[in-house]
Amino acid sequence: MVLPKKGADKHDQLAIEDRVYIEFGALAGAKFTLKGKSKAGMQMLLQFLIRPDGSVVPPTQIELKPGKKGFTLTTTTDQDGTYGLWLIPAPGDLGDLSYKFKLKQPKKTEFIID
Repeated sequence: MVLPKKGADKHDQLAIEDRVYIEFGALAGAKFTLKGKSKAGMQMLLQFLIRPDGSVVPPTQIELKPGKKGFTLTTTTDQDGTYGLWLIPAPGDLGDLSYKFKLKQPKKTEFIID
């Protein structure tokens, strides 16, 4: 079985009340990097990053850097399983959002599927 390494999606014409949900699977120690792009220069804010056990990752463990036409979010996972990332549009310019993410899973790890 191969662990996930990347993903991508897009959302058209986000409104201020919209939420973007991104789900990804990772092993503890994986580095998650998401790069968002918007022609309108829309920025996104982190609402929640939910761990596989249902707890919330503290915002201090997530780096969100705004850019000219998008943003970059990075974090290192601390549990094995499926994470849920919730983003919301920042006040200001709104529009379309496209994103790509990549996961760098830890090397030489083993996992068991029940």
